Amino acid sequence: MVWKPDPDAPVATNERIGRRIFGGAELRGASDQPNLAWLKATHFHEKRAPIVSVDRLGKTGVDKQVTRYLSPRCGFAATRLRERKPFAGWAHVQAKALMAPVKGQSISISPAEVKQEGEQPFTDNPYHAHIIRPQPFEHFEDPAWMMAVFLQTIFEAGSFESVEEQGAGIASDKAEAQGVFAAVVNWLRGLFKT
Repeated sequence: MVWKPDPDAPVATNERIGRRIFGGAELRGASDQPNLAWLKATHFHEKRAPIVSVDRLGKTGVDKQVTRYLSPRCGFAATRLRERKPFAGWAHVQAKALMAPVKGQSISISPAEVKQEGEQPFTDNPYHAHIIRPQPFEHFEDPAWMMAVFLQTIFEAGSFESVEEQGAGIASDKAEAQGVFAAVVNWLRGLFKT
């Protein structure tokens, strides 16, 4: 049974928190690279509000059923980006790295379930959450950028879950070219891939 977080319960420190990464494999470092040094602050830069959108990927680790559920939604979200890039996967860390760090600024993460937009498939997300930008960042000239740099340093110490590794993703260009129905068919095929 797939883990589904209670939308009214706080995010637990053991949960895996993932930031969606859009862009091709050219973003990644060498296969033997031990960390996520290829991550850029732009991967975490949110200009819209004092929040950064993330996904709750599992109760204690990355739950493959959760990533399979989220992958087509991420692929669909990629088709809505101003500059279209395929969904590559998630940079992820344990929530404790953000909420209760050994040293440095602690960051709040709040559940932010997204309901389906009318009849549009792949617009719901019960695993959605927001990283709340702490007040001290507001003293900088560009608080959103400073928050992005801060998150980059935290997530570089984490891990990456690629769409290829979990075998259920939809590239945004395919979703757009083939339409939503074909994207669903491709996603279902990915579930049964051996």
